[in-house]
Amino acid sequence: LILAGQIFSSVYEKTVVPALKKTRNYEPGTDEVYGELNELCTTIAQETKLDFHSHFADLGSGCGNVVVELSLKTRCSSFGIEKVEEAAALASVFIEQAQLLAEAHNLQIGHMRAVQGDFLAHPEVPLQVAKADVILVNNLVFNPDTSERLTEIIVQNMKQDARIYTLSRLTPGRTTTNEINEFRYANSPGRLLHVEEKIFPPDSVIWTHSGGFYYVHTLI
Repeated sequence: LILAGQIFSSVYEKTVVPALKKTRNYEPGTDEVYGELNELCTTIAQETKLDFHSHFADLGSGCGNVVVELSLKTRCSSFGIEKVEEAAALASVFIEQAQLLAEAHNLQIGHMRAVQGDFLAHPEVPLQVAKADVILVNNLVFNPDTSERLTEIIVQNMKQDARIYTLSRLTPGRTTTNEINEFRYANSPGRLLHVEEKIFPPDSVIWTHSGGFYYVHTLI
């Protein structure tokens, strides 16, 4: 784990940090807003006990940092998809450089792959979801339509024992009893998920020094 961490940090500093400004060329308030997970990535690995038998999918993978970190440290295979071209291109370079450095140090790691595209339309997403033991969706700023459409893709294709990690609930709310709200709940794919709310400590994510909540979803 020490060597894996050193490789990750070295490649991240040389490859990702100088290019971070490009990954912030998004429109504020849209689904493309960029944000990285820091210690929360370690939490996911520990809770799920990912290993070389496991497969991980990151839907909205940014520069690929979670894809790379988990494959380096747990040897799981991993897949990421990112819509923003600059971030997706950076992820490909990050993966390539991490693989080269791991090979130079004779470190066995999991297979890593990242693609550029829309996770709502890319034909490979349902296939990757179907293989995944752990799915990550950093959906904190997703609009409701994007969240619901992605939830439907995941629910229709995920394995029975897979876990979905998110920063916002995929399950629909039932804050009122009017007919419109009841109809939306009854037809939402999120109704098929059990959700557990958990707390992450300060400095676990890049966009705030404060703690917050994350959610683990499983099929009912």
